Amino acid sequence: ERGGIETVYQHTQRVVAIAVIFLGNPVCTGDTNEKGLSSDERDMLIASAILHDSCKYGLDDPAKEKYTKFEHPILVANLLPSDNGGYWDRICKTVASHSGSWNTSKYSDAELPLPKTRIQFLLHQADYLASRKNVQVYTCKSRGLITRLREAIAGWWTDRKISRKQKHKQQK
Repeated sequence: ERGGIETVYQHTQRVVAIAVIFLGNPVCTGDTNEKGLSSDERDMLIASAILHDSCKYGLDDPAKEKYTKFEHPILVANLLPSDNGGYWDRICKTVASHSGSWNTSKYSDAELPLPKTRIQFLLHQADYLASRKNVQVYTCKSRGLITRLREAIAGWWTDRKISRKQKHKQQK
């Protein structure tokens, strides 16, 4: 996916879509045993997927930048607020580690962190799959990115609400 800022929008949409698919798969989320993803972790995965490449072309003038900034995961993490180990810090660590084992470059002195938690690995895998030419994630091209992201998030949020209601009914 080399084509400038426009492809970052399309790629982000695919990463969010794949993350949503992962959230619906109990093998990916660990829901087949007692340690599944919490609703907060699910929220953090979606937020991280939306934010992960937001500084891919740097901070100065991304529209004019020709090459990906290797340090872009750290740039994003540094822009987000810190809350001493809370949600934002966990999102920052997830975004910062989304490059996975591609955490060094001969063009940079930076060394990116490796994924350690389940949501960090899920974001890394969603990003990797979304960047593969042989993996297709079909979307409707007639709507804008924000609309499509809202729809993906709304669909995931609705599924989450329905799932919670069903659990509540089962407990009664």
